[in-house]
Amino acid sequence: MKRRLLPHLTRGMAFFNSRSTLRNSCFVIAALVAVTLPFVLLPIGRAQRSNLAQEQAPASKISSPSPSDYRSPGDRHKVQVTDPDKAKALEAQGARLIADYSSYRVYETDTALMNSVGSDATTQIRDDDNVIQLNAGAMDTTKPEAQAERGAVEAFSGKRMHLIQFAGPIKPE
Repeated sequence: MKRRLLPHLTRGMAFFNSRSTLRNSCFVIAALVAVTLPFVLLPIGRAQRSNLAQEQAPASKISSPSPSDYRSPGDRHKVQVTDPDKAKALEAQGARLIADYSSYRVYETDTALMNSVGSDATTQIRDDDNVIQLNAGAMDTTKPEAQAERGAVEAFSGKRMHLIQFAGPIKPE
């Protein structure tokens, strides 16, 4: 038994100079780097994400209009009317019917007519229906900038995306 062990001891450092051992050593070092790398990069990634969240905080404060107080900046406004008599009066004054939802109607009016309607139980100003909420912010489609973005749909063989705005709440049909 001692004779078999002795040749291995005499080789000593020659054992570490062989190619297979060098390859194994490289694998061990690579494994150690792979194990320690997440512990080094994880805190850096958290810091970058928190910085990114702080930078984007003002963008997340984009004013999203609430239905009760938002008014479109232009001269086009939407008014919801539940009283049929008030609806007829609005039509006589020049309001344009946009949608009829059996229990109420939505009209497009100018600013003067919208201000004359007032807010009571039968009428509600719905300028928030003019707004499309996107991740980048709110876009009022009555603004001239939004109107300028509209264009005719040309023939196209590939896939594309369209942004569609409905006049009011979507009907089941």
